[in-house]
Order: sequence, then C-alpha cells, then structure tokens
Amino acid sequence: MIYNILLDADKHWGAMSPKKQYMSSYITKRALYDLPIDLYVNLGDLFDTKLLLNSKPAVYAIRDMQEKLAICDAKGIKVRAIRGTRSHDYDQWEIFRKFESENFRIFTENAIEETLPGLNCIYCPDENMNTSDYLHTYRENIFENPHDIAFFHGSFDVVLPRIVVQLSEDALSTNLVYYYEMWSKIVNGPLLSGHWHDGNEIGSLIYVGSSDRWSFGEDEPKGLGLVQYDTETHKYRYHKIENILAENFKTYEVDTYIYNVDAYNALSKLIDSELELDEMLNVRVKIAITDDKPENETLIDAFRYYYANEKRVKIVIVNQVQTEKKKKQQKEESELDEIYGYIRDPNVSYPEKIRRFVNFMSGKNYTLEDIDRFVSKYLPE
Repeated sequence: MIYNILLDADKHWGAMSPKKQYMSSYITKRALYDLPIDLYVNLGDLFDTKLLLNSKPAVYAIRDMQEKLAICDAKGIKVRAIRGTRSHDYDQWEIFRKFESENFRIFTENAIEETLPGLNCIYCPDENMNTSDYLHTYRENIFENPHDIAFFHGSFDVVLPRIVVQLSEDALSTNLVYYYEMWSKIVNGPLLSGHWHDGNEIGSLIYVGSSDRWSFGEDEPKGLGLVQYDTETHKYRYHKIENILAENFKTYEVDTYIYNVDAYNALSKLIDSELELDEMLNVRVKIAITDDKPENETLIDAFRYYYANEKRVKIVIVNQVQTEKKKKQQKEESELDEIYGYIRDPNVSYPEKIRRFVNFMSGKNYTLEDIDRFVSKYLPE
C-alpha cells in the first residue's frame, strides 16, 4: 500500500504576528484539501511560549487547528501530533484533547501504532529524560516492534553540532539525543523530525524545517514535507512543499564610502517598490560607516527618518571608523600599560618602580643597590 503523509513542524505561534502566521497556514489547508493525503502529522513546537488562551496568538492557533481538523475529518485524513520542546509547547497541546478521536491523536510520550492499515509508526516527542533512561523506558516499543516510519521532535547526534542557533532550546529542553545509527537500522523507512528550523536530510533522517520564516538570515525554503511511502517495498520519496506565504527577509548592504544622496534615493525607491509588491517582505539595511565624510550623519539621519514609521524596515548602523579608532586607542593604551603599568601596581615597591623607570629611560640595567647608592649621595647626612 502506498500512503501520502503531510508533515508540519515548528509553527511557533507567538513568535511573530499571529495574523501573518494564520495567513501563511493557508498553504497547509490548501495542501490538505487539494492533495490525496492519507495522514497529516504535526512534529511539535506548535507554540513558541506559554500563551494566555484569550491572547491573539492562542486564538489564531486554536482557530487554525480547528479548520485543519475540519478539512481532515471531511476528507478522511488521519491526524497525529507530538509535543515539541518543553520550553515552547509546555502542556499546551492539552487544549486540543477535546477534539481527540480515532482520527486525531496527540502523543506526549513514546508510542507505537498501526496508524494506517499496514503502516506501523513510532512517535517520539520531546521527553524529560536522558538518552539511556529513554532507551530503558521504551526498550520494548523501540526494539521489539516493527517500524515503517518514525516521527520525532528533538536532536539527533549527527546534526546536534549544526543546530547552533537553537542551542538555547536544547539547554532548556532535555539531554535526550537520538542515535541515528541505531534508529536507521530499526526503522524501515524515513526518520522524520521537527526542531531544526533550517531543515536538512542526512541519509534516512529528514528534518522538515519550520513552516514560517521570522528572522533575517533564514534564506532556505520554508514549508511542509510530503512523504510517499510504500509499505510493501519500504521505499519512500520526500518532497518539500514551499510556503510561498512565509515572510521574506532581505538585507541590503550600504557602504558610506560609495554612497551619496543619489544612491540613498535610489535605494529608497527600490525598497518602496519591493514592499509594495510583497506584503510578507521585511527589509534590513546595514549601513557601514567606512569614511569620515561630513555629510554621512545627515544622509543617514534622513534615511532613518524616511523609514521611521515603516515597521517592515530595520536599519542597522555599523560604525567601522569608530571601531577602528577604538581598536587603535586600546592598542596604544595596552602598549603604554605594558611599559608603565607597574607604576599603578600596588604590589610593586616604590624603590622597584624607581629602578624600572630609570632603567627604561637610560637603557641600562641598574639594581636596587645601584639606585640606593646613587640616591644616597644627595640625601642629607
């Protein structure tokens, strides 16, 4: 039997404008409605932090989930969800427990299930235990049952060093790290995981990545994962469904050495036209001050004033001239401190300070006895 599985991960309600997050969820609903999906799995981190139920992110999150469940009920699509990082999801998946049925289930601990006829799945949400305790607790689930597909939220040993941006999450989360070498041998098909927002594929391990983009530097495609799995041959195909409604973040670099008033005006016109064409666009302008032109301050102030009320434009100033001056000053102070620092050192005696100063100025190497002998000549009897 061949099944189509739609994967959603790391929505992080509350991390950005809930209205924009809700708009971008249209891609998921469209995929559920248009494609021949058999199973829809949410891989965790639905929330970014604890939310009040009457807050806008919570209201939009509940509304969004209800609409997805309604589509799945109407089309006979099974829905499964696993809890993500505890410092994000906490226990907030519980607000959807009243919707649970044979069609929709939420897993907060390791579970095995024949989710669809002939499709044996293992679900591995984030849990508060280390790896050895996890393997001991779920030994029977993990090693004594057949698995076609495994669903995870968390870190695998083969990618942990690369999830640099999310190390703070790991620190607050758990010491649980999945061993790729082990899991790849006991699961016939793919290992599908949430938690790593950038997403990547290593062997049979697939990180789906986040469905939204909410910061600069995230240039990789955002969206959903689609897996087609054959229960007889255990072969699978993975496809990324890009979320074209995810917010876009673009950075422009400005060098004051080559920028004049005409260049700033041209950049403003370009940014304005792009903002008008793309409602999901955010722009960052990094202005590097690399020279001492008198008009720099005036031009930069005018540019910042122009975009003062545009929330989608962020202006960052990097004063390289000032930085270089500070480095030079620190170097000079360090060199002086290396030469004369002993003068302020309370652990160095006054005679020793005099000796060092005399030696430095004369280029010779007098001892304390020499200094004492010289000074004694001029002291009264």
